[in-house]
Amino acid sequence: MTHPIDKHVGSRIRYGRWMRGKSQHDLGDAVECRFQQIQKYETGMNRVSASRLWDIAKRSTCPSPTSSRARNSRA
Repeated sequence: MTHPIDKHVGSRIRYGRWMRGKSQHDLGDAVECRFQQIQKYETGMNRVSASRLWDIAKRSTCPSPTSSRARNSRA
């Protein structure tokens, strides 16, 4: 059973990918995993680790609130 938070995080990953016009395969290549894993993240079937979420945000062309907060906390 999927947790509602996992579904929400996955839907935000999907939305960001869709906004950039990228496929699951493109995102998988960018973060060095298979498109099937991206598919599981987006549906909430698998939880996204903090480090994987960071990789996804880092390779994103749109700014992410979590990535900017993390940068500011290191300054």
